[in-house]
Amino acid sequence: DKFVKLAHEHGVPMFCDNTFATPINCRPFEFGVDIVTHSTTKYMDGHAMALGGAIVDSGNFDWDAHADKFPGLTTP
Repeated sequence: DKFVKLAHEHGVPMFCDNTFATPINCRPFEFGVDIVTHSTTKYMDGHAMALGGAIVDSGNFDWDAHADKFPGLTTP
């Protein structure tokens, strides 16, 4: 929670790579994280037969207020 609060005080979204914990064991959005990444190749597939990943936005970070800092994430 302290890291999330510090990041938000400085207008920075908090990212979390949740690959190893998986969504079953850890839910970063419940701790205020803004963006969660997952490697779907390792654990979600279960057999390492697929290649993929996921980037999930919680919808809580005010991207419009900080659009100048993150043009790659706020413009087409």
